Amino acid sequence: MKNMCRQKCLRFLCGAFVVCQLSVSLPAFAQTAPSVAKELAAQKEVFQIKFDQLKETQKSDVDSLNKRIDDALTTTGQAVDRFGVVTAWIGGLITVLLAGLGLLGFITVTRKTKAEAEAEQAAQAWFNEKAATLLKEIERLENRAQEVHLSMDATVKRVNDREVEVQQSMDRLQAIIGRGQDDKTQRSAPSSTDVSVLQQRDEELQQQPETSYSFDDWNARAHAAYAGGKLTDAIYFWERASQVKGAGAANVAQALYNKGVTQGQTGDNAGAIESCSEVIRRYGDAPEAALRERVAMALFNKGVGLGRTADYAGAIESYNEVIRRYGDAPEAALREQVAMACNELGWRHFVEAKKLWKIDRVAAEQHLQQARQQFDLGVTKMVVPNGVILGNRAYTRFLQGDIEGAEADFGAALTAKSDGGKRLYEATLKDFEVHPTDEDAGMGAMVERLWQAYEVAGRA
Repeated sequence: MKNMCRQKCLRFLCGAFVVCQLSVSLPAFAQTAPSVAKELAAQKEVFQIKFDQLKETQKSDVDSLNKRIDDALTTTGQAVDRFGVVTAWIGGLITVLLAGLGLLGFITVTRKTKAEAEAEQAAQAWFNEKAATLLKEIERLENRAQEVHLSMDATVKRVNDREVEVQQSMDRLQAIIGRGQDDKTQRSAPSSTDVSVLQQRDEELQQQPETSYSFDDWNARAHAAYAGGKLTDAIYFWERASQVKGAGAANVAQALYNKGVTQGQTGDNAGAIESCSEVIRRYGDAPEAALRERVAMALFNKGVGLGRTADYAGAIESYNEVIRRYGDAPEAALREQVAMACNELGWRHFVEAKKLWKIDRVAAEQHLQQARQQFDLGVTKMVVPNGVILGNRAYTRFLQGDIEGAEADFGAALTAKSDGGKRLYEATLKDFEVHPTDEDAGMGAMVERLWQAYEVAGRA
């Protein structure tokens, strides 16, 4: 029994010596850690292996010892907590091992913190040295950024101003086109400035592929061609504009209408009638104000085209449709179309009256009365005084014997803002050639007198 205890003590002292050696070696190792970090990791693996081997050896001995202790305890009656002793011994060994690993982590963190501190000090020193240069560079960049910003603002303004300029030129030209293709309607030519602006825009668009064109691009090219007198090109461009997907109904209707008006001006009356009919077919029932206006204009110009092809019954039907649909409309644009439709219907009756003047005076006077009714209605629908409508009513009133009323109307016609002045005077002289009557001489004398007074007032 004594021998076994002696052997056990020796083994325990050997284990304690190993632990002590490990405890003693760790401080020395810590002193040299910065240079032997890799060796520490390797040494840890060696210790782990030795520890595992030691555990296996001790486990075998402990098992044998436990049996003998059990026998001894049975004999002596002493109670000893074997498991607590063994666990405490192994726990002490693990604690020492963990202490070594913790030391390794501490060394690593310390080195990292020191490196960060040194880097921060170096960065601060560099910044202090370069601060003035950096501030100047920042100021230079800020100034440059401001210059770029101002340049961009100026460029955007130029682009916007250019777009506004082009749109205004197109709007003025559209007002001319919107008057339709009536031969008696006074249409002013586009200004040289508008022609120049639109041609410049056309040149810009020619530098872009047509596959990228929007409705606005085709529309701009069409207006430029129309302003430059290239009516065939304008017709083509408006046709292309009307085919752009997603262009919007109002834009398509306008393009088709413009196309029809231009076709009529080139003598293609059949094409003009078809283009106007297309607007009516597509948008005749549309409730939107813009589309109602385009349909009314298309109906009127369809009537003009039919009249040019001598389809007077068809023309009258088209004019009556304008009045039927929009006769009570309050919108200025629709009222203007109604007024012009009334003028055309009145003019048809007036021409028929002059034709019958020497053949059937009763029938002629009936046509004059119908003409007068249409001209009266047209005058009430005028948004602004219209020289053509007032001049036609003046001629009708003169043939009816209302000389005073005729003079008042023709004087107002000459000063009318729309279709007055010299154009009206010259158009009236041509009217005398339509189925001349004996009364035309008196009407002509009145026209000349009022024209002279108009000119004198204008010079004054």
